[in-house]
Amino acid sequence: MSLSPARWQQIARVYELVIDREPAGRDALLAEACSGDEALRGEVEALLRRDGAGMVLDRPIWATAATLLEDGSGIAAGAMLGPYRVERLLGLSS
Repeated sequence: MSLSPARWQQIARVYELVIDREPAGRDALLAEACSGDEALRGEVEALLRRDGAGMVLDRPIWATAATLLEDGSGIAAGAMLGPYRVERLLGLSS
């Protein structure tokens, strides 16, 4: 399913509103912020679950990639960095 830029902005606004809350306190805030829009609530809850599973949403992808390179593990084609998939090598560092 493809979401419009306006819908992504709406999801991001609600996500940012609730992310700093303790999980126990999010339910009422989500209900109020989503105003009965169950699809919106579902999208935000999915992001919250992914964030809790180790996905980093509060920093740019290059910050995540830098930590992967620092630990020597490298990044191979097909690897996932959050929602991003590495397709191929772009260049070599000397």
